[in-house]
Amino acid sequence: MNTLKNTLILSSLGVTMTIQSAYGLPSRLEALNGETDAPQRWQLIVNNQPYQIQGVGCAKAKGANGVDYLHLAKQLGANTVRTWGLTHTDTDYLDRAAELGLQVAVGIWLPHPKAGSLYQTPNSEELIRLRSTILQRVDQLRKHPAVLLWVVGNEVLHAADSPSERTGFLTFLESLVKEIKLRDPDHLVSYAATESVDLQMLNQSAKNLDIIGINLYSDPRKLQRRKQLSGESRPLLFTEFGPRRPEDMRLDELGYPVIPTDQAKAKRYLRRLDQLGALDKQTLGAFVFRLGDPKPDDLHWWNLSYGDNPRAAYVAIAQRYQTGNWNNAPICKTAPSSRIQVAPGESLPLQISEQALSHALYGSHFWPVELRARARQASTLLTPDQISAKPNMRVNVPDQPGDYWLITHAVSANGTACVQRSSLRVQQP
Repeated sequence: MNTLKNTLILSSLGVTMTIQSAYGLPSRLEALNGETDAPQRWQLIVNNQPYQIQGVGCAKAKGANGVDYLHLAKQLGANTVRTWGLTHTDTDYLDRAAELGLQVAVGIWLPHPKAGSLYQTPNSEELIRLRSTILQRVDQLRKHPAVLLWVVGNEVLHAADSPSERTGFLTFLESLVKEIKLRDPDHLVSYAATESVDLQMLNQSAKNLDIIGINLYSDPRKLQRRKQLSGESRPLLFTEFGPRRPEDMRLDELGYPVIPTDQAKAKRYLRRLDQLGALDKQTLGAFVFRLGDPKPDDLHWWNLSYGDNPRAAYVAIAQRYQTGNWNNAPICKTAPSSRIQVAPGESLPLQISEQALSHALYGSHFWPVELRARARQASTLLTPDQISAKPNMRVNVPDQPGDYWLITHAVSANGTACVQRSSLRVQQP
């Protein structure tokens, strides 16, 4: 932990200040006075300075081919990154974040229930070990200057099928959060819930949480109104924030969600950020989703970049997070053919981009849509099967029958990129 011995200059708090990095930055909440019938407004205070989160989810500091995702977060204009688990949020991650002037909402992953029995026995050996491991890591990391707050658990209530399992989890969560706050009174604690029924349960059974985190893919104003109706008074923090989810989209002829174009997702992000801004201190901010090396579903649906190449949503968010000049990303709009079912080995003509760009590179990759292939890391997609200097190219369909995603991309000379996915079925010969 080399940076802990140095003095750091952090400018992400809106002012430039020198701090001794042997200690973390204390955070607290300040209730802002307003009209009695108006929604409660909040201010996050970090190191005695007002702080509004402009965040991005960033699961890993480094990715395939040496991609520096924390550097991409800084270029985006983010002041805070969110992680999902302590496996990747190690001292190297925190050191790099501090070097860049980024704060970290440290994710503490809590297992999702297995067969509905994980949290029903609060004194089980598994939960005792889990609690001990988490508290040891909190002790190790709590004084790091990059630590902003703890996010304990992610959508666990949503994954719990039975009422007894949800009750058991809430008991475990409340006890764990209480212990974390005893060990680290200088940092706030949140939990990342879904936007469904979690609010009422957290209000009733998780009193020790400072902040209600919500993974949100719809209008934040509606969620704020639901929070008020639930009787919940604690501030909201949108721990995931993004465009429409696969389950919100219509299905194509093969039964797979139709992915929005990069440009459509960029417009959706801007609309959501405008709606968030209209809440005016009723929330603490949001973490747009996301940067990092994901599974293939995440790469073409959620990722804001293609490796280290910004996509249209990244460009749009950067223009809101900061005042900088960003070149537009290219437009991908590939359709493999007029037929969605093709023969093994067939040659298909593609038009990968609507724009013929100078010095651009175009690529394609067939990804089998079976469970084992979907579980693999999508970083292999950063090395496509075929590359062309022209937007029009021909690709050979795989010989093996089955369903595939044809994932195509274009990278322009300015470094921005687009990614598109379409479904294809290779028939039995």
